[in-house]
Amino acid sequence: MNPVKRKQISQQTADKLGLDVSLVDDVVSFYFHTVQRKLARLDHVNVNVPNLGTFVLVKPRVESKLQRYEQFCEKVDESESIKAYETKLEVKHHIQNYKNALSFLEAESQRKTEVKQKKRQRYVEERDQSVEGAQ
Repeated sequence: MNPVKRKQISQQTADKLGLDVSLVDDVVSFYFHTVQRKLARLDHVNVNVPNLGTFVLVKPRVESKLQRYEQFCEKVDESESIKAYETKLEVKHHIQNYKNALSFLEAESQRKTEVKQKKRQRYVEERDQSVEGAQ
């Protein structure tokens, strides 16, 4: 599957609707910008975007990104300039977001494990009842 570029979507939609390309491009860019901001917040493990699909956080990628941010934060000396201080604050905010995302991933993993255990337990109970009923 080849992804369609935003400009192509704008052009095709403008031609189909008979509207100005710049107007359609503004609407499409606003939509994609909004989606990108929501995905970057890392509020949930799975984010479903209608007509685009489901975006899933992957634990190894989150961990590696967190590690890179932490290493960068150690290297930056905030006493050098105001820009360095602002950058370090922003990076600390990103670190906190990624730690929250890891806790979401861990909670989701535990939930899945519990559901699997309950399914197995129920299957065993049903199997035992059917064996007792057959005797």
